[in-house]
Amino acid sequence: MNRRLVLALALLALVSVPAARAETFTDDWTASRAKVALLADPRVVGPRIDAIVVEVTGDIVHLRGAVATQEARDAATDTVSRLRGVARVDNELRVVPVEIATVLTSDREIEKMVAKDLAVFRSRGLGGRTVKVHVSEGIATLTGSVEDIGDWVRASERARQALGVKAVDNRLWVKNLRLAAP
Repeated sequence: MNRRLVLALALLALVSVPAARAETFTDDWTASRAKVALLADPRVVGPRIDAIVVEVTGDIVHLRGAVATQEARDAATDTVSRLRGVARVDNELRVVPVEIATVLTSDREIEKMVAKDLAVFRSRGLGGRTVKVHVSEGIATLTGSVEDIGDWVRASERARQALGVKAVDNRLWVKNLRLAAP
């Protein structure tokens, strides 16, 4: 009987470890998808949209940071709540009114700025992946491939930081569906 108990406990321990790891990956994956979704929504405006912190616990997403308007705050909740696997959004975004500058730069000039900033993804040590950008009406569309999910998010963050980019349509292919090491 002791032998069965030891065997049962050993099996329980083996089954528990992968489940906990899968949950952590799922939370990180949901956080990555939420971050990219926020960067893709032109309604979510503010001086540093890329700096919004997204944390996930199970099916609850927590948002922290700042946006420029109440409408942008509401849009963030709307955007994230539409993601599969999200049951609730705890939106702690602060509304910090700032005037969003009107950019008089052409899409072509914005495209050059974003492409220059995304050149880091072509460097050795970051997988040497190709990330291409096309800008139309202030929306930057990213194509190509990146090494991992972390690069997928960073590409959207970098593109959204460029003056004149209203939203990022991230169509990048993720080579390895794994999370980058911290």
